[in-house]
Amino acid sequence: MVDKEMQSETYEELIEWTGALHRKLAERLEQGMDGEPGEKAKWLLEYLADHERKLNDVVSKISKHGNAGALHTWLYEHLSEKLPTDKRQTLSFVGMSFEEISEAIMDIHNQLIELYRSAAGRAPTPEVRELMEEMLELEEHETLRLASQVDSVRAM
Repeated sequence: MVDKEMQSETYEELIEWTGALHRKLAERLEQGMDGEPGEKAKWLLEYLADHERKLNDVVSKISKHGNAGALHTWLYEHLSEKLPTDKRQTLSFVGMSFEEISEAIMDIHNQLIELYRSAAGRAPTPEVRELMEEMLELEEHETLRLASQVDSVRAM
């Protein structure tokens, strides 16, 4: 997803990886506009790119200002999977329809939710659990917001 496997050794690196993921998504969404998408798809690409950049900013703040002890805690169970896990996803939004874009983005965000839900459940300390739950809540909230915006446009 960010052109390398997620090889986080600390929770801070996991959060930094998540920020890089959102940054890369924003770039790829902007590149998707090169394929002369339809009006709805173009609006969605622009909206999603902006949303992913804002998410990167929020995640960066968490990484910089979160509980230092939690951030520097080692991951005992290595997370070496790539996101998205479906190897068919190339993260090229060029030529995709409104529905294809929305489905791909929702799939990626749902995978992030599952990643943080799992990390929160395996947290070795209460501080780490709180940090992972903060990330989980952020991803869940933003995914619901995305879904709401996509549904509004779909209804037009």
